[in-house]
Amino acid sequence: MKILSILSYQECLDELNSFEGRGVNRELTRVENALEKLGNPHHHFKSIHIAGTNGKGSTVAFIAQILKLSGYITGFTISPHLSCVRERIRLNNQWMNEEDFVFFHNHMRKILSDIPLTYFEWIIVMAFFYFYQKKIDWAVVETGLGGRWDATNVLRPMAGVITQIGLEHQDYLGNSLEEILTEKMQILKPNQFAWTAITQEGLLEMLWQYCFERSIPFYVIDDYLEEEKKDRFSFFGLENLKCSLKGRHQIRNACLAIGVCLTLRDDGFIIPDEAITQGIASTKWPGRFEQLLGQPRLIVDAAHNLDGIRSLVDEAKKTSDTFDIYFSALKDRPFLKMALELADMAERLTLVPLSNGRAPSLLELQNYQAELSRLLKIEVRILEGGVSKLKEEVLSAASTTPILVTGSIYFIGEVRPYFVKEE
Repeated sequence: MKILSILSYQECLDELNSFEGRGVNRELTRVENALEKLGNPHHHFKSIHIAGTNGKGSTVAFIAQILKLSGYITGFTISPHLSCVRERIRLNNQWMNEEDFVFFHNHMRKILSDIPLTYFEWIIVMAFFYFYQKKIDWAVVETGLGGRWDATNVLRPMAGVITQIGLEHQDYLGNSLEEILTEKMQILKPNQFAWTAITQEGLLEMLWQYCFERSIPFYVIDDYLEEEKKDRFSFFGLENLKCSLKGRHQIRNACLAIGVCLTLRDDGFIIPDEAITQGIASTKWPGRFEQLLGQPRLIVDAAHNLDGIRSLVDEAKKTSDTFDIYFSALKDRPFLKMALELADMAERLTLVPLSNGRAPSLLELQNYQAELSRLLKIEVRILEGGVSKLKEEVLSAASTTPILVTGSIYFIGEVRPYFVKEE
């Protein structure tokens, strides 16, 4: 057997990043084989599985916080990360530390050297192995892409959640909402229950039929959401709840979390009302209508698709009529449509180049700028110098107009470290 050297933290990161070139794998055999070599760690903890277009990360965070406050050791995974890959694997909301990351990466590369896992597959296998070694009670797991062939879909969860459905990743998931739902609802399995925040009648009928055929108890939050007023709401008999995250869409994500936890309580798990109310009121989730500075007022929001942008606009208009907006999105997003939605409240719209290989090139940004300038009456420009120049402009801003930075999660991930100390 070949003896592998022990990699340092940076070398582990570099090796993991090299797995990006392996792309997306549309089958589960490699993940199953890798987990089997590690003793099937994912069979040794209870789990909750969450899919959908938007709201997955917030819903994961709400559920994990409630379970933690109920006294359970809780791990969770999210994708993608804002600034550090260790954000993706958390234990009681604490990032996986560098020492553990190095240990588990080196251990896995010895055992799994003959299985060419993708970047996402490697992280999921690491997360499940880490959770098992840390003897967690619950794992709250977000899908990465779709559901049917997502690396997380090896779980045997007690609960499944479909947040809501929008157009995304059409190359992999299909060109209609029905096709996308067909992929995502494959995470729902017999011997569990399911919650959803979907509102479209046709999609709800599809989901109901799927669950009925598999004897999966199926709940829709709108059947139990009794009252909404600003950041307060009542749900399933719990009254005057306060949501820590801004926006009506976050209240709906909180309702999904409450619904899951109340249903688990009906199954015999100890989850006090106080843990639910405090959990919803105390959950923090960076990059979601997050204010980083007060003067000038700087807000960042990872509204990374069209539905997310629309939810952001609804919330932002409650705080100001206009914003100085910095925007960037990846190539596989409807860049122009997203920018036009933002323009309705923009005093100025700045397109920001990103270092990410999936971002538009400078030439593509120039084409977007030309088209937006033709359609809009506001200034549309490209920020030469990228994110470092954005920091300089924000800190030297003389205007009282609030600044909004939004778009790709990767964009927000590049911006936040300039203004916030990580961890």
